[in-house]
Amino acid sequence: MRLLLLYLAITFGLFASEADLLRLADEDPAVRKAAIETLAASGDQRLVGFFDEYAKNSGFTWKGRVVLALEPDGDLTPLHPLTREKLSPTALPRSTLSELPLTRKDKLAASTAVSRLRLADPDPAKRLTAVSRTGDAGGPQNRILLAPIAANDPDPRIRRSAAEGIALIDLASVDAAVRIAGAKTIEELASSRAGDALKVVRDKDADPAVRQAAVAALAAIDSHHTVVRTIQTVFSGLSLGSVLIVMALGLAITFGLMGVINMAHGEMLMVGAYAALLVQWFFAWALPPSLLPFYFPLGLVAGFISAGAVGWLLELTVIRHLYGRPLETLLATIGIGQVMIWSVRYGFGDNQAVVAPAWLTGGWEPMPDLVLPWNRLFIILVTVISVAAVWVLMNRTRLGLLLRATVQSRRTAASLGVDTRTIDGLTFSLGSGLAGAAGCALTLIGGLKPDMGQEFIIDSFLVVAAGGVGNLWGVVCAGLGLGIATKFLEPWTQAVFAKVLVLAAVILFLQVRPQGLFPPRGRLADV
Repeated sequence: MRLLLLYLAITFGLFASEADLLRLADEDPAVRKAAIETLAASGDQRLVGFFDEYAKNSGFTWKGRVVLALEPDGDLTPLHPLTREKLSPTALPRSTLSELPLTRKDKLAASTAVSRLRLADPDPAKRLTAVSRTGDAGGPQNRILLAPIAANDPDPRIRRSAAEGIALIDLASVDAAVRIAGAKTIEELASSRAGDALKVVRDKDADPAVRQAAVAALAAIDSHHTVVRTIQTVFSGLSLGSVLIVMALGLAITFGLMGVINMAHGEMLMVGAYAALLVQWFFAWALPPSLLPFYFPLGLVAGFISAGAVGWLLELTVIRHLYGRPLETLLATIGIGQVMIWSVRYGFGDNQAVVAPAWLTGGWEPMPDLVLPWNRLFIILVTVISVAAVWVLMNRTRLGLLLRATVQSRRTAASLGVDTRTIDGLTFSLGSGLAGAAGCALTLIGGLKPDMGQEFIIDSFLVVAAGGVGNLWGVVCAGLGLGIATKFLEPWTQAVFAKVLVLAAVILFLQVRPQGLFPPRGRLADV
């Protein structure tokens, strides 16, 4: 019957009744105990606060009903036990209220009732916490509470946690067969939560069969952890590689197709990041708070446009006068990059942060113990969209056709009426805009500082060189490869040494294949 009441409470959200509350005033301890159990089975979450106050001797009867009065001394103000609404406009003498009978057993029953009520909380996060605590507490009574949850809760995480709790309780059973069943359940679940308990069983249990079951369960947990760590490392590498890809896409255009060594490309990433910060500030200052979570898509567009505009201005004023002189473009853009860094440092200071919108917090849990953060998944999505957009632009649009014609033969394109100067400006602007989009995406996983682009510029050149100068798919392959390789090396070495090892690997690769994964094309192909 108790299991049925608990299941109905969780499933249908039953509520406490005034009659059951009034039974708490009965002089018979058995009646009070039954009333507490009935109230707990109702699933009414308002009873959690009531039972907390009830256990502190704050429960009274007044005018034939149960009330709360929270004043420690003097006159009392009767409150509704569930809603805390005032039932009297003024405080009443203490003598007009009768204190509810309360014994140590009543307090223990109230504490148990609070635990049961929290198991029926409509908030999955709170219910999950309550289920975990109930399983960790152990005891046959808690096993009874967890059984219907493990079978019927709509949230698979909670069902799993309840099953883990039941298995943990079974590990402490006096029956060897029950302990073995608990260990096998943990083995099936690969529950890391049970690791310590299993080690105790493995080392101290008197039954060899139980110890063997514990060893098998621990092996399953270790295997599960290995899989989870591998997936997490690959995913972290994908998110890092995604930033490198978007960053390197711009370099593949400006360096690979135009022959310009733009060392200020990292500062275009910084421009995009600070553009996203300004959009966030604008939303917080000028628009209703309800619109603030939607600032980031607009910040992404603003990052692309602002970095593209800066790139167009840079090409118009400096770069177009240095075509064909790559070393001079390198020196000029180093100086321009330093001017941009110190200008931003003067205007914004050294450290800022973009607050990720609520819809990008948390993560997706495809399997137990593995959570893939939404912000990193969003970065990967932005990369996929960016790569697809660049491919379409280069291969399916008139602008892409003119760009490829200008790159392959500027003189022929100009003789056919192509405005090659305009194409140069648009091409450089596109490459810079992609770096700005990468900077905006990077704000989801890191802070903002004026020299943030310096951390990625060398890696981006490595991606372009390893992939094949000017090749889109080479950039994608090399970016993912470098990102994943870096993350796999970091647990074994420090982050700096991981980058050094990756750099050494790229150098060795280029010794074997100087043209990268794919051969270059464009102006550099003839150098």
